[in-house]
Amino acid sequence: MKIVVNDPTIKKAIELLIESSGEEKRIMSPDPENEPYWHHMVRVYQCLVDSGEEEQDTLIAALLHDSVEDDKLTVDQIRGEFGENVMKIVQLLSEDEHTDHNTTNSRYGYFERIKNYPDNEIRTAAMKIKVADRYDNLIGQLSGADIPATGFSWGFDRVLEAMEEFNLFKVEDLLTQVLVSVFNPELIHQSADITNELRNDGIN
Repeated sequence: MKIVVNDPTIKKAIELLIESSGEEKRIMSPDPENEPYWHHMVRVYQCLVDSGEEEQDTLIAALLHDSVEDDKLTVDQIRGEFGENVMKIVQLLSEDEHTDHNTTNSRYGYFERIKNYPDNEIRTAAMKIKVADRYDNLIGQLSGADIPATGFSWGFDRVLEAMEEFNLFKVEDLLTQVLVSVFNPELIHQSADITNELRNDGIN
């Protein structure tokens, strides 16, 4: 994985992330035997950068968002290296106990804690990172490929709304260009062939 970083503090966070991760691989990866643990955090960071995020504390917290939860770093280490705000964002994103990420009910308290956090700046940063986090997980689960990209969290519709609010995807890319309708059952197979041809040509 190659990224270009000019900010020395961001570089420091990436170096700390890689060093604290050791040789560990990412369990939730499409390639769990080979993908380094830290790749996911860098993709979440890059997702925010690509969406226009410039707030340094948010970007550093994105790089370290799983570090406390997965026992790679402590909150005191993060506070000492990057300050109180980064520590608070990472702490807010950290689960006290690991839950099933694919079951909304088991994570209700976790998401409510983020949603109701009293400091708007910390809450907003945490929500941005969580959207990018779940988007990257979702891309890996559905595509089976390790590609830059945030499963499911507050529900798929809410994720899309949050992604739109934070400019994490371009709405115009999702517009339907062609509608293929079938009124005769005998033409179903031909309609399917036409639909496949359109998709192969990049037409939605």
